[in-house]
Amino acid sequence: MKNQPTIQEQQHLLNLYNKGLFAEVVTFSETLVNRFPKYTLGYKLSGAASLNLGRTEESLIACKKAVEIAPSDIEAHTNLGNLLKEQGKFKNA
Repeated sequence: MKNQPTIQEQQHLLNLYNKGLFAEVVTFSETLVNRFPKYTLGYKLSGAASLNLGRTEESLIACKKAVEIAPSDIEAHTNLGNLLKEQGKFKNA
């Protein structure tokens, strides 16, 4: 069993994000992480897209999940820290 989406699926997700289609990114990311629960990029892009849509709590959940499944991913930690900082939660950042 594969543990990540196909290259085409990953490219589609990145293309959606790069085009600024954030609602579609969230929807497609959810589809991918449901199939591949440890797909960190899906959580990271969902978090960023949610933030762009003004859905701060959804973004926070996705960012925390990315850190949880990939604790050595510096970008995931940076994303979470920046989000917490923006929310004024300096102690948690």
